[in-house]
Parts: sequence; C-alpha cells; structure tokens
Amino acid sequence: MRCARTFPPPPPPLPPSPRLPQRIDRTVHARRIVNARAVRARTDPSRAVHGRTVRGRRPYPQVGAGRRAHQLPALSHWPPAKSLLDLITTHPLGSVWAREGLDRRTRSLLNLALLTALNRLEELRLNIHGALRNGCSDEEMAEVTLQCAAYAGAPAGIALMKATHEVHNVHEVRDALEAHD
Repeated sequence: MRCARTFPPPPPPLPPSPRLPQRIDRTVHARRIVNARAVRARTDPSRAVHGRTVRGRRPYPQVGAGRRAHQLPALSHWPPAKSLLDLITTHPLGSVWAREGLDRRTRSLLNLALLTALNRLEELRLNIHGALRNGCSDEEMAEVTLQCAAYAGAPAGIALMKATHEVHNVHEVRDALEAHD
C-alpha cells in the first residue's frame, strides 16, 4: 500500500533585485569602453604604439633582447614577421618582465634554467648577456648550471656552462678593450 504524502507548494519566486540592472549596466558600459579603445587602437596607429608595445620595449637593454634586430635583420624588416616580433615584445617583455613580483636578476636566472632545459642555445646566449647586465654573478650562473644538470640532464648543464663561458670571455675582451682605450 502506497502512502499518499503531500508536499507543500514551492515558495513564490523572489522579486528582482533593484541593484541587478545597475550591475548589468556597469558591465555593459565597461565592455563598451574596452571595445571603443580597441577600435581606436586599431584605427589610429599612434595609439597602438603608446599601449603595451612601449611598455614592452622598456626592459630590452637589461634583458638582452635589444640585439635581436641586429641578429635577425631579415625578420626585423620583413612585414609578415612584424606581428610575431610585436608579440614577443609585448607579451614576455611588457607583461611579464614589467611585473614587480620578481627582480630582474631572478627572472634572468629563471630564463637561463628554462632555456637550458628547452635546449634553445641561441636564445640562451642572448639571455646570458642580459643576465650579466642585470647583475647576475658567475657563481649564481654556475649554481643554475648545477640545478639544470640535475633536473634537465648533464648535456643541458654542460651546454649552459659552455655558453656562459663563451659569453663571459666576450665580456672580458670588451672590458679589456674599453680599459685600454
């Protein structure tokens, strides 16, 4: 035998909050502002240059990426590569290097470890120059080398040590020439 159990009716729906339309209006207004700025940046080249790109170019001398234009002249003057070079400028250099969570020395040492693990020797040499400009010592780079050898393999550690030694020799020759002049 089934038991006939009755349940109370559901409660009536709550009346809409008077603040909800204001929140929606603010969101729509914010989206309109963002979209209008994006349109102005696309249509007015001077505005696009004053956005993230300028902020992204600021760390170049300390990072060592300022030499890329000299090392890749075909890419820097080739119009199809412009969007790639802009991405490289705005994202890691503008968004990441401009952050205040880590100092430039620590970021440089992290880059050395990551580029070593990824076996990116050309970028590694550029970033060793940048690490020296950012105040990293040979002892700190040797510690990074040991860490890379332990976690990324001995060949990766040896590659970092060789690249560091080559770049260090270049800097010693430059210093000697500047002292002689």
